[in-house]
Amino acid sequence: MQKALQIGNSVGVIIPQPIRGETGLNPGVPVEIKKQGKGIFILPKTTQKKKASGVNTRFAKMVDEFLTEHQDVLEELAKR
Repeated sequence: MQKALQIGNSVGVIIPQPIRGETGLNPGVPVEIKKQGKGIFILPKTTQKKKASGVNTRFAKMVDEFLTEHQDVLEELAKR
């Protein structure tokens, strides 16, 4: 179990190398931090998302939220 560390006025955690390797979360990579319920998601922003022409902005946001929320399940399904 990790402990949250005080870093100035902020809080940080150490992310073990195996997790960094699997997720592409390397030093200097921009990240997006999202709150979901009482959990926190840290997502490496390795690529820019392109907006498809003609797609409703609200629908695109819903799809992004779904993919973020269910990323682990979708990755497991993709392995089958």
